[in-house]
Amino acid sequence: MSVKLIRKTESFAYKVEGSTFYYRRITDGDAAVIRQKHTDSQGELDNQPFLVEILEHCLIGWEGVTEPDGADVKFDKKDIQSLPAPLILDLVSRIRGEMTDDKYQEMTKEKKS
Repeated sequence: MSVKLIRKTESFAYKVEGSTFYYRRITDGDAAVIRQKHTDSQGELDNQPFLVEILEHCLIGWEGVTEPDGADVKFDKKDIQSLPAPLILDLVSRIRGEMTDDKYQEMTKEKKS
């Protein structure tokens, strides 16, 4: 497997629990800027806002996300903070590339046109 450069035009799909999330990866530089915004003067990271901003930067769409009553939710970055916390962690992990080769293969499936 070759090294894949990170490009803003890339897109990947991740399917989970009947939903599909479309995203792009993030460079270390962009992640560092976001991390700095959410780190206090003592060096403590405010983790939840950091993770949400990473997703706001990288998530580019979704399908199959619903309200509790089952109504479809059109992708809107303001709704990212309402995603379940374990899913936010999973998505950020995939975006940051912290995964095994098998997960990488799943991640790199092309977004449908």
